[in-house]
Amino acid sequence: MFYDQVSIAEESSLWPYSVIRAEINEVIIGWRVNIQDFVMIHIGEKHPVIIGDNTSITHRDAIHEAKIGKNCLIVIGAILTDGCEIGDNSIVVPGTLVRENMVFNPNP
Repeated sequence: MFYDQVSIAEESSLWPYSVIRAEINEVIIGWRVNIQDFVMIHIGEKHPVIIGDNTSITHRDAIHEAKIGKNCLIVIGAILTDGCEIGDNSIVVPGTLVRENMVFNPNP
């Protein structure tokens, strides 16, 4: 399936040098999301990238085929790999590598 589609909801922002690539799947960015400087968002054949509302993706993060819930904070230099899921209300600390298909449940 070929989507070549990026959807960005209202009140979201892309900061300098952020890159979103969606050659063979889709990227869905929710409401009030900020994608900060030097963030790389990329998809593969298996999974789209989905970023929930009111989430911050901070400087130099790499998001590849990942799903991120609402109200999350992905902190500087984190790497999220294929098929991983970060639940609502989560914080991923600086420099974290989230391996393929890891799932973190939503926080209350």
